[in-house]
Amino acid sequence: MVQISVASLIFVSFALDLAQAEILPEDGSEAQANFFRMDIFFTIMFTIELMVNLFAKSQDMFAEFLSDGWNLLDVIIVISSLLTVLASNVPSVKVFRLIRVFRVARVFRRLKSLNRIISALACALIPVANSFLILILVTCIWAALGTQFFRFRSDSMFGSFSKSLFTMFQVVTGDGWASAVARELFDGETLRTSTDYGIAFFFISYLLIAGVVLINVVIAVLLDEFISSIQREKQEIEMQAKIEEEKRKALTHSNGILGTL
Repeated sequence: MVQISVASLIFVSFALDLAQAEILPEDGSEAQANFFRMDIFFTIMFTIELMVNLFAKSQDMFAEFLSDGWNLLDVIIVISSLLTVLASNVPSVKVFRLIRVFRVARVFRRLKSLNRIISALACALIPVANSFLILILVTCIWAALGTQFFRFRSDSMFGSFSKSLFTMFQVVTGDGWASAVARELFDGETLRTSTDYGIAFFFISYLLIAGVVLINVVIAVLLDEFISSIQREKQEIEMQAKIEEEKRKALTHSNGILGTL
Protein backbone atom coordinates (compact mmCIF):
# COMPACT_ATOMS: atom_id res chain seq x y z
CA MET A 1 0.00 0.00 0.00
CA VAL A 2 2.86 2.36 0.83
CA GLN A 3 4.58 1.62 -2.50
CA ILE A 4 1.36 2.33 -4.40
CA SER A 5 0.92 5.62 -2.53
CA VAL A 6 4.48 6.71 -3.33
CA ALA A 7 4.04 5.68 -6.97
CA SER A 8 0.83 7.74 -7.13
CA LEU A 9 2.68 10.78 -5.77
CA ILE A 10 5.38 10.29 -8.39
CA PHE A 11 2.83 10.12 -11.21
CA VAL A 12 1.02 13.24 -9.97
CA SER A 13 4.32 15.10 -9.64
CA PHE A 14 5.30 14.06 -13.17
CA ALA A 15 1.92 15.21 -14.51
CA LEU A 16 2.44 18.62 -12.89
CA ASP A 17 5.92 18.88 -14.42
CA LEU A 18 4.41 18.19 -17.83
CA ALA A 19 1.66 20.75 -17.22
CA GLN A 20 4.25 23.35 -16.24
CA ALA A 21 6.27 22.58 -19.38
CA GLU A 22 3.11 23.06 -21.46
CA ILE A 23 1.85 26.24 -19.77
CA LEU A 24 5.29 27.85 -19.25
CA PRO A 25 4.11 30.32 -16.60
CA GLU A 26 5.77 33.72 -16.56
CA ASP A 27 8.12 34.69 -13.75
CA GLY A 28 6.23 36.27 -10.87
CA SER A 29 2.80 35.09 -12.08
CA GLU A 30 0.24 33.40 -9.87
CA ALA A 31 0.50 30.20 -11.92
CA GLN A 32 4.24 30.01 -11.28
CA ALA A 33 3.66 30.56 -7.56
CA ASN A 34 1.13 27.70 -7.50
CA PHE A 35 3.51 25.35 -9.29
CA PHE A 36 6.25 26.32 -6.85
CA ARG A 37 4.02 25.56 -3.85
CA MET A 38 3.15 22.15 -5.28
CA ASP A 39 6.83 21.50 -5.96
CA ILE A 40 7.59 22.28 -2.31
CA PHE A 41 4.92 19.81 -1.21
CA PHE A 42 6.22 16.98 -3.38
CA THR A 43 9.83 17.74 -2.43
CA ILE A 44 8.93 17.45 1.26
CA MET A 45 7.07 14.19 0.70
CA PHE A 46 9.89 12.63 -1.31
CA THR A 47 12.46 13.81 1.23
CA ILE A 48 10.52 12.17 4.05
CA GLU A 49 10.22 8.96 2.04
CA LEU A 50 13.95 8.99 1.35
CA MET A 51 14.83 9.56 5.02
CA VAL A 52 12.57 6.69 6.11
CA ASN A 53 14.20 4.40 3.55
CA LEU A 54 17.65 5.60 4.61
CA PHE A 55 17.17 4.88 8.30
CA ALA A 56 15.44 1.57 7.59
CA LYS A 57 18.63 0.43 5.82
CA SER A 58 21.20 2.07 8.09
CA GLN A 59 22.92 -1.13 9.22
CA ASP A 60 26.63 -1.53 8.50
CA MET A 61 27.15 2.14 7.67
CA PHE A 62 24.21 2.21 5.22
CA ALA A 63 25.76 -0.61 3.17
CA GLU A 64 22.37 -2.04 2.16
CA PHE A 65 21.13 1.41 1.12
CA LEU A 66 24.23 2.32 -0.89
CA SER A 67 24.37 -1.05 -2.66
CA ASP A 68 21.06 -0.35 -4.43
CA GLY A 69 21.36 1.84 -7.52
CA TRP A 70 17.73 2.94 -7.23
CA ASN A 71 18.50 4.45 -3.82
CA LEU A 72 21.35 6.46 -5.30
CA LEU A 73 19.01 7.74 -8.00
CA ASP A 74 16.55 8.77 -5.28
CA VAL A 75 19.29 10.69 -3.48
CA ILE A 76 20.32 12.58 -6.63
CA ILE A 77 16.75 13.51 -7.52
CA VAL A 78 15.80 14.58 -3.98
CA ILE A 79 18.96 16.67 -3.56
CA SER A 80 18.34 18.41 -6.90
CA SER A 81 14.73 19.07 -5.89
CA LEU A 82 15.84 20.52 -2.56
CA LEU A 83 18.32 22.80 -4.33
CA THR A 84 15.64 24.15 -6.67
CA VAL A 85 13.37 24.87 -3.69
CA LEU A 86 15.91 26.30 -1.24
CA ALA A 87 17.87 28.30 -3.80
CA SER A 88 15.16 29.06 -6.34
CA ASN A 89 16.41 32.64 -6.90
CA VAL A 90 19.92 31.57 -7.88
CA PRO A 91 20.12 31.44 -11.71
CA SER A 92 22.75 28.68 -11.81
CA VAL A 93 20.53 26.43 -9.69
CA LYS A 94 17.57 26.65 -12.04
CA VAL A 95 19.19 24.08 -14.32
CA PHE A 96 18.50 21.46 -11.63
CA ARG A 97 14.79 21.88 -12.32
CA LEU A 98 15.32 19.82 -15.44
CA ILE A 99 16.23 16.83 -13.25
CA ARG A 100 12.80 16.91 -11.64
CA VAL A 101 11.36 15.33 -14.78
CA PHE A 102 13.39 12.20 -14.01
CA ARG A 103 11.46 11.73 -10.77
CA VAL A 104 9.08 9.53 -12.73
CA ALA A 105 11.94 7.02 -13.13
CA ARG A 106 11.57 6.28 -9.42
CA VAL A 107 8.25 4.58 -10.14
CA PHE A 108 10.08 1.72 -11.85
CA ARG A 109 11.26 0.58 -8.45
CA ARG A 110 7.87 0.85 -6.76
CA LEU A 111 5.85 -1.12 -9.28
CA LYS A 112 7.06 -4.71 -9.50
CA SER A 113 5.88 -5.27 -13.07
CA LEU A 114 7.83 -2.25 -14.35
CA ASN A 115 10.84 -3.15 -12.22
CA ARG A 116 10.89 -6.61 -13.80
CA ILE A 117 11.03 -5.09 -17.29
CA ILE A 118 13.79 -2.64 -16.37
CA SER A 119 15.83 -5.41 -14.72
CA ALA A 120 15.46 -7.58 -17.81
CA LEU A 121 16.55 -4.73 -20.06
CA ALA A 122 19.56 -4.10 -17.83
CA CYS A 123 20.59 -7.76 -18.14
CA ALA A 124 20.30 -7.50 -21.93
CA LEU A 125 22.49 -4.40 -22.25
CA ILE A 126 25.79 -6.19 -22.93
CA PRO A 127 24.46 -8.72 -25.51
CA VAL A 128 22.47 -5.99 -27.25
CA ALA A 129 25.51 -3.69 -27.19
CA ASN A 130 27.54 -6.41 -28.92
CA SER A 131 24.88 -6.69 -31.61
CA PHE A 132 24.80 -2.91 -32.01
CA LEU A 133 28.59 -2.92 -32.33
CA ILE A 134 28.32 -5.21 -35.36
CA LEU A 135 25.67 -2.91 -36.83
CA ILE A 136 27.86 0.16 -36.25
CA LEU A 137 30.90 -1.52 -37.82
CA VAL A 138 28.93 -2.48 -40.93
CA THR A 139 27.56 1.06 -41.14
CA CYS A 140 31.08 2.48 -40.86
CA ILE A 141 32.24 0.22 -43.71
CA TRP A 142 29.47 1.41 -46.01
CA ALA A 143 30.00 5.02 -44.90
CA ALA A 144 33.69 4.80 -45.80
CA LEU A 145 32.83 3.30 -49.19
CA GLY A 146 30.15 5.94 -49.75
CA THR A 147 32.64 8.70 -49.04
CA GLN A 148 35.00 7.34 -51.70
CA PHE A 149 32.26 6.69 -54.27
CA PHE A 150 29.92 9.67 -53.90
CA ARG A 151 31.77 12.61 -52.36
CA PHE A 152 31.93 14.38 -55.72
CA ARG A 153 28.26 13.69 -56.44
CA SER A 154 26.88 15.01 -53.15
CA ASP A 155 29.14 16.92 -50.79
CA SER A 156 26.28 17.51 -48.31
CA MET A 157 25.63 13.78 -47.85
CA PHE A 158 28.99 12.12 -48.59
CA GLY A 159 31.55 14.93 -48.44
CA SER A 160 33.30 13.41 -45.42
CA PHE A 161 33.14 10.25 -43.34
CA SER A 162 31.01 11.90 -40.66
CA LYS A 163 28.53 13.12 -43.27
CA SER A 164 28.42 9.68 -44.87
CA LEU A 165 27.94 8.01 -41.49
CA PHE A 166 24.94 10.21 -40.73
CA THR A 167 23.54 9.54 -44.21
CA MET A 168 23.86 5.78 -43.76
CA PHE A 169 22.08 5.99 -40.41
CA GLN A 170 19.29 7.78 -42.24
CA VAL A 171 19.21 4.95 -44.75
CA VAL A 172 19.02 2.23 -42.08
CA THR A 173 16.05 3.98 -40.46
CA GLY A 174 14.23 3.92 -43.81
CA ASP A 175 13.67 7.69 -43.68
CA GLY A 176 13.40 8.64 -47.35
CA TRP A 177 16.51 6.70 -48.28
CA ALA A 178 15.34 6.09 -51.84
CA SER A 179 13.88 9.50 -52.73
CA ALA A 180 16.07 11.79 -50.61
CA VAL A 181 19.40 9.92 -50.77
CA ALA A 182 19.77 7.30 -53.50
CA ARG A 183 17.85 9.01 -56.33
CA GLU A 184 19.70 12.27 -55.69
CA LEU A 185 22.88 10.48 -56.79
CA PHE A 186 21.48 9.11 -60.05
CA ASP A 187 22.50 10.62 -63.37
CA GLY A 188 18.79 11.04 -64.08
CA GLU A 189 15.51 10.52 -62.31
CA THR A 190 15.41 6.79 -63.11
CA LEU A 191 17.85 3.92 -63.54
CA ARG A 192 19.57 4.49 -66.87
CA THR A 193 23.31 4.00 -66.67
CA SER A 194 25.51 1.34 -65.12
CA THR A 195 26.48 3.91 -62.48
CA ASP A 196 22.85 4.24 -61.45
CA TYR A 197 22.58 0.47 -61.07
CA GLY A 198 25.77 0.46 -58.99
CA ILE A 199 24.34 3.17 -56.72
CA ALA A 200 21.11 1.20 -56.33
CA PHE A 201 23.03 -1.97 -55.49
CA PHE A 202 25.13 -0.07 -52.92
CA PHE A 203 22.10 1.14 -50.97
CA ILE A 204 19.95 -1.95 -51.38
CA SER A 205 22.75 -4.25 -50.19
CA TYR A 206 23.33 -2.07 -47.13
CA LEU A 207 19.63 -1.87 -46.35
CA LEU A 208 19.23 -5.65 -46.58
CA ILE A 209 22.27 -6.37 -44.40
CA ALA A 210 21.88 -3.62 -41.80
CA GLY A 211 18.22 -2.67 -41.97
CA VAL A 212 16.76 -6.17 -42.28
CA VAL A 213 19.25 -8.74 -40.96
CA LEU A 214 21.23 -6.94 -38.26
CA ILE A 215 18.31 -4.94 -36.82
CA ASN A 216 16.35 -8.16 -36.44
CA VAL A 217 19.41 -9.78 -34.81
CA VAL A 218 19.45 -6.97 -32.23
CA ILE A 219 15.74 -7.45 -31.56
CA ALA A 220 16.16 -11.24 -31.32
CA VAL A 221 19.03 -10.88 -28.83
CA LEU A 222 17.00 -8.44 -26.77
CA LEU A 223 13.98 -10.75 -26.66
CA ASP A 224 16.13 -13.79 -25.84
CA GLU A 225 17.84 -12.01 -22.94
CA PHE A 226 14.53 -10.60 -21.75
CA ILE A 227 12.89 -14.04 -21.68
CA SER A 228 15.95 -15.58 -20.00
CA SER A 229 15.88 -12.88 -17.32
CA ILE A 230 12.19 -13.47 -16.64
CA GLN A 231 12.79 -17.23 -16.40
CA ARG A 232 15.68 -16.73 -13.98
CA GLU A 233 13.51 -14.53 -11.81
CA LYS A 234 10.73 -17.14 -11.79
CA GLN A 235 13.23 -19.84 -10.83
CA GLU A 236 14.51 -17.70 -7.98
CA ILE A 237 10.96 -17.12 -6.76
CA GLU A 238 10.17 -20.85 -6.96
CA MET A 239 13.41 -21.69 -5.14
CA GLN A 240 12.61 -19.20 -2.41
CA ALA A 241 9.11 -20.63 -2.10
CA LYS A 242 10.54 -24.17 -1.74
CA ILE A 243 12.93 -23.01 0.96
CA GLU A 244 10.10 -21.34 2.86
CA GLU A 245 7.99 -24.49 2.50
CA GLU A 246 10.81 -26.70 3.82
CA LYS A 247 11.29 -24.35 6.76
CA ARG A 248 7.58 -24.49 7.49
CA LYS A 249 7.54 -28.29 7.32
CA ALA A 250 10.60 -28.54 9.57
CA LEU A 251 8.98 -26.18 12.07
CA THR A 252 5.75 -28.21 12.00
CA HIS A 253 7.69 -31.43 12.48
CA SER A 254 9.65 -30.04 15.43
CA ASN A 255 6.48 -28.76 17.04
CA GLY A 256 4.93 -32.22 16.67
CA ILE A 257 7.91 -33.86 18.39
CA LEU A 258 7.82 -31.31 21.23
CA GLY A 259 4.06 -31.87 21.58
CA THR A 260 4.59 -35.62 21.92
CA LEU A 261 7.20 -35.11 24.61
